Amino acid sequence: MVKEYSILIGGAAGEGPKKAGLIIAKFFSNYGYKIYVYEDYQSIIKGGHNFSLIRASSDRVIGSREDIDFLLALNEDTAARHKKKLNNKKNLIYNDVFSAKGGIGVSVNKIVEEFKGIPIMRNTALVGAFAKVIGINWATAQKVLKQELPIETEMNLKIAKAAYNQAETVVKIEKLKSKPLPLISGNEAIALGAISAGLEAYVGYPMTPSTGVLNYMAQVATDHNIRVYQPENEISAINTAIGLAFSGRKTMTGSSGGGFDLMTEGLSLTAQSETPLVVIEAQRMGPATGVPTYNAIRPYLCFISWTRRI
Repeated sequence: MVKEYSILIGGAAGEGPKKAGLIIAKFFSNYGYKIYVYEDYQSIIKGGHNFSLIRASSDRVIGSREDIDFLLALNEDTAARHKKKLNNKKNLIYNDVFSAKGGIGVSVNKIVEEFKGIPIMRNTALVGAFAKVIGINWATAQKVLKQELPIETEMNLKIAKAAYNQAETVVKIEKLKSKPLPLISGNEAIALGAISAGLEAYVGYPMTPSTGVLNYMAQVATDHNIRVYQPENEISAINTAIGLAFSGRKTMTGSSGGGFDLMTEGLSLTAQSETPLVVIEAQRMGPATGVPTYNAIRPYLCFISWTRRI
């Protein structure tokens, strides 16, 4: 019998729902579940509404589900937007600075203030409480939190443990016999595929949602002997990449929307000069600039658990 859970955590930009969603995904991954995470975020630095939708299953998953089993709300707006999707209205875990009928209120603000934490650590408290709600043992929760929160780790652990102790177990998630699989993003998967194919150079200018490829390449460049370069714009990016490719290096560049528009003449030059070059087009909803944080092929932004051989 397939065991499956869908969890949504949301809040304003700057409150850390994305990081909290990844930690929740890691909780389930450590218990042997296969994971799919869809991230929804607005093109703003602070405020608005962002959320992560995590689907954990004992079977292979390749997409998210509309209905949810647990809702974690860092603010009242999240509860109002998504509560109707809950299969069980009692499975709302929320920051108790606002009131919600039913559900489980957690003294998120009070706990963070008690340990002299910073506001973004409220997501740590909510995640800690959720771990207790679903019966994740503290040893597993602590292991994941240490891995994912390298800054102010001890304070984050104290905050998470205090919230963990405040909550009660509602349902005990079964630990599967399956071995935990790597949990990586679509951008990382593209980068790993290129590395596996013998990539020698990556040139790119940051533009959502392709920036993750550039970031990941920069992180692993030394380990894989890859030349990674960020020029001043996308025109320079593709022309530099053409030069590297012409000199004999296996080269890749990438962009999104309006950034890719700026690369089209360079792309034509690769055809005319018969210069081999791989170009990533992280497509947005529109044909050009489009909507900055929404893409045409949604799985590109998602995290998936998979088996890899590099």
